[in-house]
Amino acid sequence: MRLLFSKVTFYLFVLTLMAVVGLWMWPTYFSVANNAGIDTYVAEPGLIKETVSVTGKVDTVSVTRLGFSVHGIIQHIYKKEGDFVNKGEVIASVATTSLVAEYNAAYSNVEYFRQRREELIEGAIVEERDRSQSAVALANAERDLIVNTYEQLIKNAKKSLLSNDLKAYPIDSANDDIPPDISGNYICEAEGKYILQLYASNAPSNYSYVLSGLESGTYSANVDTSDTLANCGLYIKFDNTEVYKSSGWEIPIPNTRSANYVTLQNDYNRLQAEYAAKIKVVEEAVRLAQSENQVVEAVPTATRVRQADAHYSQALSELARVDAIISDHIIKAPFSGVVSKVAMKLGEVASPEHTVTVIDAGDYVMKALVPEIKIVGIDTGQQAEVYFDAAPEELIMGQVTFISPVSKNIGGVSYYETHIELQESPDWIREGLNADIEIVLNVKSAAVSIPQRYIIEENDEKWVLESVAAESVRKRVQLGLVGSNDMVEISGIDVGAKLILP
Repeated sequence: MRLLFSKVTFYLFVLTLMAVVGLWMWPTYFSVANNAGIDTYVAEPGLIKETVSVTGKVDTVSVTRLGFSVHGIIQHIYKKEGDFVNKGEVIASVATTSLVAEYNAAYSNVEYFRQRREELIEGAIVEERDRSQSAVALANAERDLIVNTYEQLIKNAKKSLLSNDLKAYPIDSANDDIPPDISGNYICEAEGKYILQLYASNAPSNYSYVLSGLESGTYSANVDTSDTLANCGLYIKFDNTEVYKSSGWEIPIPNTRSANYVTLQNDYNRLQAEYAAKIKVVEEAVRLAQSENQVVEAVPTATRVRQADAHYSQALSELARVDAIISDHIIKAPFSGVVSKVAMKLGEVASPEHTVTVIDAGDYVMKALVPEIKIVGIDTGQQAEVYFDAAPEELIMGQVTFISPVSKNIGGVSYYETHIELQESPDWIREGLNADIEIVLNVKSAAVSIPQRYIIEENDEKWVLESVAAESVRKRVQLGLVGSNDMVEISGIDVGAKLILP
């Protein structure tokens, strides 16, 4: 009995000691938020979204199954599975080839005259006007380039021709005096001759001359340096060793006696001829471009509109006539799309089971069934994130466009058909593809949020444990948007606060 009492006393002592040590270490445990084994989280602004997760399947907006309304031998199948078909185009018939050809021709005429009428009434489309205006600008630019280029070339050729090898020639063939030296470049436009009449004078050189012809005046003759000859860029200098007699000199411009005259004159004439030919071509191009632009920009007259209306009405009447004849003998597409199934063969007798299925391959919608517990909060216009099983790494955005007001009962649970319009349709989209859908109910891009497991709930109040100066401090907080990824918006703590997992 004493031994039993001693063991009980010993166990009570050990338990009491453990309790004391535990109470003593309790603050220390919460003061080591950064020690190994203790989870922490730093509160930072980030994206938080409230979503509803559902699954959906791709469906076509337009799908139809077509058949013949009369009996007959199936004579023509114009489309096979996978072929694209335009609205109104014949797919199969029990009619003759000539009748189908007549219908197609009438249909083409309707489209042709309809487009002509619309173009006439609406005027040239923007692209045509831009092209027309660009053509006018391009033609004008080409003309300006030709004008500027050849005007400069012709000007340079004329300058070379008029300034080439200029010399003074004696008027009297018996005059054997040394002729004065002519230099410089002739910069004037006029052609002709300078006439110099030399005479004795009181000038330093003892000579002066009277100038006539292209320019006129009386000047002293200079025998030391070249002196200006009138005002067209030429210079003249008389020989200082010659004793000039009263004599006359002429300076022809251009110098037709020069050995280079014929070559330079031919170059000048060639450039003028090239310029005349090219400017004629570009001027005609400018005229044509301007005329075409006037036609494009012109407002249609009432007469032309009436004529277009008449042609279009006539084409419609012809199509209606042929259509009335063969409408019961053909299958034609009610809308543009893809032939998905052809359940008939040539030579068979047309019956209700011989059909053609057409779908609008480019017009898809994502359909999802949302259970009643998730339907609250979903509304048209909300964004949706769609991940297809066929391409799980590719995100395609969508938008809720329809929510059925009528439920479907499946296994005792009410579901509501919801349509999601895809904002893009990759080439691999097909009818029947399955996808996971996240309908975004609410989203905040810069909300301070933390995982919900860091929240302590006591007496309808919310608390967190924050590590402050190596101590664990309880702080009361308020919650906001609850995200679907276990994150919750929080206020009452600072950005960057380090929280301790309870």
